[in-house]
Amino acid sequence: MFIERLNRDFSILEKNNFISHGGIYGYSHLLEREIKQNTIEAIALSVDNDIPFECDIRATKDHIPVIAHDDDITLKDGSVIKISKTKYKDMVQKAQEEAPALLETALKYNHGKVPCVIDAKEAKFFLYSEYRKNLAKLLNEYAHYGEVALQSFNPAFMLVMRSHLLGVLTMQLICRAQTVLSVFKAPKRAANIYEKLVSIICFIARTDAINMENHSDRSWQFSTRAFHSGEFYEAVNEILEKVNKGSDRLQYLLVKMVNEITQKPVLAFTIREDEDFLTIEKGLITNYIVDYSALGVEEYIRKLKRLRGRI
Repeated sequence: MFIERLNRDFSILEKNNFISHGGIYGYSHLLEREIKQNTIEAIALSVDNDIPFECDIRATKDHIPVIAHDDDITLKDGSVIKISKTKYKDMVQKAQEEAPALLETALKYNHGKVPCVIDAKEAKFFLYSEYRKNLAKLLNEYAHYGEVALQSFNPAFMLVMRSHLLGVLTMQLICRAQTVLSVFKAPKRAANIYEKLVSIICFIARTDAINMENHSDRSWQFSTRAFHSGEFYEAVNEILEKVNKGSDRLQYLLVKMVNEITQKPVLAFTIREDEDFLTIEKGLITNYIVDYSALGVEEYIRKLKRLRGRI
């Protein structure tokens, strides 16, 4: 899909993309050991098998982007290191092989072979100009030879970073509908609040695309009933007739809603261990982050390759 602001196409916005969640990780029967998520080894497996990857980043005390989901690193001896309160060199000295890898290392290994999505955690670091400068420099340089997207739940972070990035796709993560529905018992009120929340967040962020996530089938099914009973759309029945399963119905509806509100491409990143998402209406759903780590590394790779050939 062509993004006018960036003057380039992004394959990650095309349909039928499968993206590994933190690289390809799990137990490797060939190596007879566990490969951890969000490590260079897991990302390398994804790259080497021609599979796009998503990874999480955090900032060290000296504003260096490292690959990690959580701020705490628990070492083998039980001690805990906080990434945000530790300089990178000190972290490597203390954690040694358990220290998180540099984002720069992962990007250098990939070198444009597959598209990658960078998920910025603890985005309050956008307040620090040194971190913004380091991250923007790294991504802008990479964008010359590879396709990279930056995303975050923090719209202020995305707004600030967007003005520093050239050739980098920006995506605003939005909360799942069940987060709002769990607070407000009245379905119609919850639906209206969710719509306003999405509108405000996307207006602040002004990103190139919107990214939605789906983790729990059960909560999606609950949300489907709530939205349906709340008559969120006049055409809700017509929409629901187009898809088969309850867990897919709301996702179709929400993607359509966000697309209409923002007039932007909407990515539905679905993290599931089954193939039910293949029933989703293909006209709106664009990408799938999938996680088959429970199967083991080798079967994980085979499954992704089979799925990629099916759609």
